[in-house]
Amino acid sequence: MNQYNGQNYFYAIFEILTDEDRYSWVNPDCSKKDLKNAAVVLARFHNRIV
Repeated sequence: MNQYNGQNYFYAIFEILTDEDRYSWVNPDCSKKDLKNAAVVLARFHNRIV
């Protein structure tokens, strides 16, 4: 749990489902748009928890 501006935020971490991993850290099989969107989400998440 993290508190930011008087609000509590909860985070969950999930295991990766078994199957083809399109979003692997190494040689991901997704479009540049997918990668850009993932980077934006990760940056927003990082800014909230730091």
